[in-house]
Order: sequence, then C-alpha cells, then structure tokens
Amino acid sequence: MEVRVVYHDSVKDLVGTNVEVLHLDDSATAASLLSRLSASHPGALSQVGSLQLARGGQTITQDAFLQDGDIIDVSINQQRTA
Repeated sequence: MEVRVVYHDSVKDLVGTNVEVLHLDDSATAASLLSRLSASHPGALSQVGSLQLARGGQTITQDAFLQDGDIIDVSINQQRTA
C-alpha cells in the first residue's frame, strides 16, 4: 500500500521534508509506520520525545491499521501530564 506522510512542527525540519510517500505492507499499523520512520530518519527522530500520528484530523493509536491512500500527519505530541 502507499501512504503519504505529512510532517508538521519541528519534525519537518528534523527530517528535511514536508511530505514523504512510503510503500508499506498491506497489514501495516501506525506502530510499524513509526518503526519505518525511525529507521529512515534515525538521527532526526531520536531527538523527538514523542510523536503523534493523525488521520483525517483524528489522532490514531499505534495499533491502528493503515489503509492504502492514507494521509498521516506526524507532529510532536504536545500533551503534558500534570
């Protein structure tokens, strides 16, 4: 399947691009996408504490299955614990 990854915030500066198209296995999850991104950009993404993935404006969990043609937004997780 083909997935378009759109980087936001300082993530786009760290990876050096705004958009990336990836070819993934048909059974890919958000977790496998994160693993792939970490392998593709090891120095850049290791600097980020926590990434947030969203599809269609909705945050997705790591166990969410991806679909062909998905547009996945990647940003820095801004949640703070009290």
